[in-house]
Amino acid sequence: MDTSLADPGLWRPLAALLLASAVVMGSPGPSTISLTAVGASFGIRRSLPYAAGLIAGTIAVLLAVAAGLVALV
Repeated sequence: MDTSLADPGLWRPLAALLLASAVVMGSPGPSTISLTAVGASFGIRRSLPYAAGLIAGTIAVLLAVAAGLVALV
């Protein structure tokens, strides 16, 4: 089995995952709405830790899903 990095079969599933992730993260949802509410209530500076937590949590979930898909395949 050829596992070179130049193999297009290796990059197609990764590109699909990145595209789906970008669509899901770009769509309005509870995180986006709650961040808007926190920013409006407490100001931009005080809402930055909340935004960082949302981003870190989203990254953790995406990595867990990607690891689960890789383990499944």
